Amino acid sequence: MPYVSVVERGHFKFVAKVNRDLGEMKILESLHCKKQRNNHVIQLEGTCLSNLGPGILLPICQPVQELMSNSKGQLGQFRRLAEDLISGLQFLHSHLVAHRDIKPDNLVYLPEFGLQIIDFDVAVQLDKDTDMVDDVVGTEGYMAPELEDNQGLSYSPLKADLWSCGWVIKEFLDCMREGELYKKLKQLASELTADNPRKRPPLDSWRWDGSMHEMPAQKRARVEDKRVSNVRCATAQMASSPVGMYKYTEINIVGVFAGL
Repeated sequence: MPYVSVVERGHFKFVAKVNRDLGEMKILESLHCKKQRNNHVIQLEGTCLSNLGPGILLPICQPVQELMSNSKGQLGQFRRLAEDLISGLQFLHSHLVAHRDIKPDNLVYLPEFGLQIIDFDVAVQLDKDTDMVDDVVGTEGYMAPELEDNQGLSYSPLKADLWSCGWVIKEFLDCMREGELYKKLKQLASELTADNPRKRPPLDSWRWDGSMHEMPAQKRARVEDKRVSNVRCATAQMASSPVGMYKYTEINIVGVFAGL
């Protein structure tokens, strides 16, 4: 169980998360160093040292679950959330990272930054996209059929992520009005939640009308850069929000290090 607290650095507040297993820290550090980053995977703001060991600093965000609970048929908002989820998971898979616990509780939101995928406690870094695993992790209700019915057989964690993504999109659909986009998302969710893992389409096969994916590469890069530059401002705006997605625990922080 990770230990979580809130720390201040200058005018900003961050979530400090300390876990004895350093797997999440290593994955986020690796993703942070990529030449091209993605706005829809939680950004590592820095590291810290506590009485419980080393930890990571993350922005304070609003749980997506709260948006879903308070939704009033906001088509545009949940269309963007679905797009962000696909973009973030596609980025992870392109770098051979399987999250293995995609669900609304592991998705958060920043007004200027959109949806972000969090909690890499059970994520794995693969060597190739055909790698298989045999341990069963995840959350009941969001686990692919091959995990629910697992008999000790190996499975693709990337394909399992696709099923979980499709199921979350189905839940987003409950918060949307019906229309042409609704039908397209419903079709995608149906394909992603196919019982046969081999029939689940890769996320890079999906294209959105008028979305970031349809922009010319140069323009898309400018928009992404603008979003990245706004994250600290957005973090400051959300700093008074509850920690939400974490179980709060007092931690004695003895050192905070600059962002990576």
